[in-house]
Amino acid sequence: MLVEDLQRREIDISIRETLGSKSLTFKDDFITISEARKGTPTAVDFMFYEISETSQSPIAITSKGRGFIDAIFKGMVDQYAEKYPSLNQIKLKKFTVSTPGFLDAETASDVEVSLRFEISNNSFTFSNVSNSIVRSAYCNLLETFQFYINCEKCFFLLRDAVKDAQSRNRSDIVSACSYKMSNLTKMISYEKICK
Repeated sequence: MLVEDLQRREIDISIRETLGSKSLTFKDDFITISEARKGTPTAVDFMFYEISETSQSPIAITSKGRGFIDAIFKGMVDQYAEKYPSLNQIKLKKFTVSTPGFLDAETASDVEVSLRFEISNNSFTFSNVSNSIVRSAYCNLLETFQFYINCEKCFFLLRDAVKDAQSRNRSDIVSACSYKMSNLTKMISYEKICK
Protein backbone atom coordinates (compact mmCIF):
# COMPACT_ATOMS: atom_id res chain seq x y z
CA MET A 1 0.00 0.00 0.00
CA LEU A 2 1.33 3.42 -0.97
CA VAL A 3 1.59 6.41 1.37
CA GLU A 4 -0.97 8.23 -0.79
CA ASP A 5 -3.39 5.33 -0.26
CA LEU A 6 -3.01 5.67 3.50
CA GLN A 7 -3.57 9.43 3.26
CA ARG A 8 -6.68 8.92 1.15
CA ARG A 9 -8.01 6.28 3.56
CA GLU A 10 -7.56 8.67 6.49
CA ILE A 11 -9.34 11.40 4.54
CA ASP A 12 -12.18 9.03 3.59
CA ILE A 13 -12.71 8.37 7.30
CA SER A 14 -12.65 12.09 8.01
CA ILE A 15 -15.18 12.75 5.24
CA ARG A 16 -17.55 10.08 6.57
CA GLU A 17 -17.25 11.46 10.11
CA THR A 18 -17.73 15.08 9.01
CA LEU A 19 -20.26 14.87 6.17
CA GLY A 20 -22.12 11.72 7.15
CA SER A 21 -25.23 11.53 5.00
CA LYS A 22 -24.35 14.87 3.36
CA SER A 23 -21.64 13.23 1.28
CA LEU A 24 -22.18 12.84 -2.44
CA THR A 25 -22.01 9.45 -4.14
CA PHE A 26 -21.80 8.65 -7.85
CA LYS A 27 -23.16 5.37 -9.22
CA ASP A 28 -22.32 4.50 -12.81
CA ASP A 29 -25.02 3.66 -15.33
CA PHE A 30 -23.87 3.60 -18.96
CA ILE A 31 -21.27 4.98 -21.33
CA THR A 32 -21.24 5.14 -25.13
CA ILE A 33 -18.07 5.97 -27.06
CA SER A 34 -17.90 7.14 -30.64
CA GLU A 35 -14.60 7.37 -32.48
CA ALA A 36 -14.08 8.30 -36.10
CA ARG A 37 -10.95 8.65 -38.16
CA LYS A 38 -7.57 9.51 -36.71
CA GLY A 39 -7.23 13.14 -35.69
CA THR A 40 -10.86 13.67 -34.73
CA PRO A 41 -12.02 13.92 -31.13
CA THR A 42 -13.59 10.99 -29.32
CA ALA A 43 -17.20 11.62 -28.31
CA VAL A 44 -18.71 10.12 -25.18
CA ASP A 45 -22.23 10.04 -23.82
CA PHE A 46 -22.48 8.80 -20.29
CA MET A 47 -24.95 8.74 -17.46
CA PHE A 48 -24.58 8.16 -13.75
CA TYR A 49 -26.59 8.79 -10.64
CA GLU A 50 -25.71 11.56 -8.21
CA ILE A 51 -26.89 10.28 -4.86
CA SER A 52 -27.22 12.67 -1.95
CA GLU A 53 -28.96 12.62 1.38
CA THR A 54 -32.31 13.57 -0.12
CA SER A 55 -32.23 12.54 -3.77
CA GLN A 56 -30.95 10.32 -6.51
CA SER A 57 -30.61 12.30 -9.73
CA PRO A 58 -29.58 10.97 -13.13
CA ILE A 59 -26.79 13.03 -14.68
CA ALA A 60 -26.30 12.71 -18.45
CA ILE A 61 -23.17 14.20 -20.02
CA THR A 62 -21.99 14.49 -23.61
CA SER A 63 -18.36 15.46 -24.11
CA LYS A 64 -15.42 15.24 -26.51
CA GLY A 65 -11.73 14.79 -25.93
CA ARG A 66 -8.50 13.17 -27.03
CA GLY A 67 -9.63 9.64 -26.27
CA PHE A 68 -12.49 8.47 -24.08
CA ILE A 69 -10.72 9.05 -20.76
CA ASP A 70 -9.97 12.68 -21.64
CA ALA A 71 -13.57 13.12 -22.85
CA ILE A 72 -15.06 11.76 -19.60
CA PHE A 73 -12.64 13.88 -17.54
CA LYS A 74 -13.56 17.07 -19.44
CA GLY A 75 -17.26 16.27 -19.16
CA MET A 76 -17.00 15.88 -15.38
CA VAL A 77 -15.02 19.12 -15.01
CA ASP A 78 -17.59 20.98 -17.13
CA GLN A 79 -20.42 19.53 -15.04
CA TYR A 80 -19.01 20.22 -11.56
CA ALA A 81 -16.17 22.78 -11.53
CA GLU A 82 -18.44 25.81 -11.28
CA LYS A 83 -20.03 24.50 -8.07
CA TYR A 84 -16.78 22.92 -6.79
CA PRO A 85 -13.97 25.18 -8.08
CA SER A 86 -11.18 23.14 -6.49
CA LEU A 87 -11.74 20.60 -9.30
CA ASN A 88 -10.08 23.04 -11.72
CA GLN A 89 -6.74 22.13 -10.09
CA ILE A 90 -6.92 18.46 -11.07
CA LYS A 91 -4.83 17.52 -14.09
CA LEU A 92 -4.95 14.04 -15.58
CA LYS A 93 -1.32 13.05 -16.18
CA LYS A 94 -1.20 9.37 -17.04
CA PHE A 95 -3.17 6.18 -17.20
CA THR A 96 -2.04 2.58 -17.18
CA VAL A 97 -3.79 -0.69 -17.81
CA SER A 98 -2.61 -3.94 -16.28
CA THR A 99 -3.88 -7.47 -15.82
CA PRO A 100 -3.54 -9.27 -12.49
CA GLY A 101 -2.25 -12.47 -14.10
CA PHE A 102 -1.98 -14.29 -17.38
CA LEU A 103 -4.69 -13.70 -19.94
CA ASP A 104 -6.66 -16.78 -20.90
CA ALA A 105 -8.00 -16.70 -24.44
CA GLU A 106 -11.12 -18.62 -23.42
CA THR A 107 -12.15 -16.61 -20.36
CA ALA A 108 -12.71 -12.99 -19.50
CA SER A 109 -9.95 -11.47 -17.42
CA ASP A 110 -10.07 -8.55 -15.06
CA VAL A 111 -8.07 -5.46 -15.88
CA GLU A 112 -6.92 -2.70 -13.59
CA VAL A 113 -6.99 0.85 -14.85
CA SER A 114 -4.90 3.31 -12.85
CA LEU A 115 -5.26 7.04 -13.41
CA ARG A 116 -2.57 9.41 -12.16
CA PHE A 117 -3.59 12.95 -11.35
CA GLU A 118 -1.48 15.98 -10.52
CA ILE A 119 -2.97 18.35 -8.00
CA SER A 120 -1.17 21.31 -6.41
CA ASN A 121 2.28 19.82 -7.18
CA ASN A 122 1.24 16.46 -5.70
CA SER A 123 0.45 13.29 -7.60
CA PHE A 124 -2.26 10.81 -6.67
CA THR A 125 -3.31 7.57 -8.32
CA PHE A 126 -6.80 6.10 -8.35
CA SER A 127 -7.38 2.52 -9.56
CA ASN A 128 -10.35 0.38 -10.50
CA VAL A 129 -10.62 -3.28 -11.50
CA SER A 130 -13.27 -4.87 -13.71
CA ASN A 131 -13.45 -7.03 -16.82
CA SER A 132 -13.68 -3.92 -19.04
CA ILE A 133 -11.05 -1.26 -19.65
CA VAL A 134 -13.79 1.26 -20.46
CA ARG A 135 -15.87 0.45 -17.37
CA SER A 136 -12.79 0.53 -15.11
CA ALA A 137 -11.68 3.91 -16.44
CA TYR A 138 -15.20 5.33 -16.26
CA CYS A 139 -15.84 4.14 -12.68
CA ASN A 140 -12.36 5.29 -11.70
CA LEU A 141 -13.09 8.83 -12.91
CA LEU A 142 -16.46 8.88 -11.14
CA GLU A 143 -14.75 7.77 -7.91
CA THR A 144 -12.05 10.41 -8.31
CA PHE A 145 -14.53 13.25 -8.79
CA GLN A 146 -16.72 11.96 -5.98
CA PHE A 147 -13.69 11.96 -3.68
CA TYR A 148 -12.56 15.51 -4.51
CA ILE A 149 -16.07 16.95 -4.39
CA ASN A 150 -16.55 15.44 -0.94
CA CYS A 151 -13.14 16.81 0.09
CA GLU A 152 -14.25 20.33 -0.84
CA LYS A 153 -17.62 19.96 0.88
CA CYS A 154 -15.86 18.62 3.98
CA PHE A 155 -13.29 21.44 4.01
CA PHE A 156 -15.90 24.19 4.01
CA LEU A 157 -18.07 22.45 6.59
CA LEU A 158 -15.02 22.15 8.86
CA ARG A 159 -14.09 25.79 8.23
CA ASP A 160 -17.57 26.86 9.35
CA ALA A 161 -17.29 24.61 12.40
CA VAL A 162 -13.95 26.26 13.30
CA LYS A 163 -15.51 29.74 13.08
CA ASP A 164 -18.41 28.64 15.27
CA ALA A 165 -16.10 26.96 17.80
CA GLN A 166 -13.89 30.04 17.96
CA SER A 167 -16.91 32.21 18.73
CA ARG A 168 -17.74 29.85 21.63
CA ASN A 169 -14.10 29.57 22.85
CA ARG A 170 -14.05 25.81 22.17
CA SER A 171 -10.35 25.27 21.46
CA ASP A 172 -10.81 21.49 21.53
CA ILE A 173 -13.19 21.63 18.55
CA VAL A 174 -10.99 24.18 16.76
CA SER A 175 -8.00 21.88 17.17
CA ALA A 176 -9.82 18.75 15.94
CA CYS A 177 -11.35 20.51 12.93
CA SER A 178 -8.10 22.25 12.04
CA TYR A 179 -6.29 18.91 12.02
CA LYS A 180 -8.86 17.45 9.61
CA MET A 181 -8.62 20.54 7.40
CA SER A 182 -4.83 20.25 7.24
CA ASN A 183 -5.18 16.65 6.03
CA LEU A 184 -7.59 17.76 3.31
CA THR A 185 -5.14 20.38 2.07
CA LYS A 186 -2.59 17.61 1.48
CA MET A 187 -4.91 16.36 -1.26
CA ILE A 188 -5.88 19.67 -2.86
CA SER A 189 -5.44 23.38 -2.17
CA TYR A 190 -8.38 25.54 -1.16
CA GLU A 191 -6.38 28.77 -0.82
CA LYS A 192 -7.63 30.42 -4.02
CA ILE A 193 -11.28 29.61 -3.40
CA CYS A 194 -11.25 30.69 0.26
CA LYS A 195 -10.70 34.36 -0.57
